[in-house]
Amino acid sequence: MKKLTILLALSFAVLQSYAQEAPLLAKIQYGETLFVNGYVIEFEKVISDSRCPDGVTCIRAGEANIIVNIYKSEELIESKELFFYPSSIVNKMKPILFKSEDILINALNLSPYPEVHHRIPERMYCLDIAIY
Repeated sequence: MKKLTILLALSFAVLQSYAQEAPLLAKIQYGETLFVNGYVIEFEKVISDSRCPDGVTCIRAGEANIIVNIYKSEELIESKELFFYPSSIVNKMKPILFKSEDILINALNLSPYPEVHHRIPERMYCLDIAIY
């Protein structure tokens, strides 16, 4: 019985640590804001998007470049320029959008991905983030 109690306590501790590390996933549409733990995250601008479209062979893979602002108490604390490369590279990089004592925000992906002969209107862009 003692072993079972210890095993249950350890299992609970492990599960609790995993639950605390699981990020909150969110999407921010271009021009929109997201409120998280007293911070405001604003997807301000798409500077460029030269990522190689699906179905095309490109000499250079290209990149997308955006500006995201972080506010706290209505005060701009950081304006961050982010670069997104082809999807196979983005997931490995997970650029840090913002980090403080109480929050970590990673930029995960910028969608939609370009297609041949289709220009993406700015309002269609969406930034995927993970909040820890």
